[in-house]
Amino acid sequence: MKFNSILRNHPVLTGAVAVFLCLVLWVAYAIAATRWPWVFDWEEIRRANKVIAAVNSYQVQHGRLPESLSDVGIQDSDALGVYYRRESSGTYIVWFGTVLGESATYDSSTKNWH
Repeated sequence: MKFNSILRNHPVLTGAVAVFLCLVLWVAYAIAATRWPWVFDWEEIRRANKVIAAVNSYQVQHGRLPESLSDVGIQDSDALGVYYRRESSGTYIVWFGTVLGESATYDSSTKNWH
């Protein structure tokens, strides 16, 4: 028997499948929300990745990290919504968002977003 005909002939089974699918979608959404910002903030991640690329390029060309984003040609990081801070001679952080729960930080020492 085909799956469609089984569901048509058993309404309780159809309801159970519908509830199961809703549960799966809810769990998938909850997991995706914990993986933030990758899921919800593509535009911010794209802008931040451009800043990271510019900082890395500057480091390769000059043998050191820039003091500020103006060294890589970005004059107004507030308008961009992406911020940079040199932590040491070889590490830096880049972040976007300024509200707890609505921000993410890239750490160059781990090369990961947090």
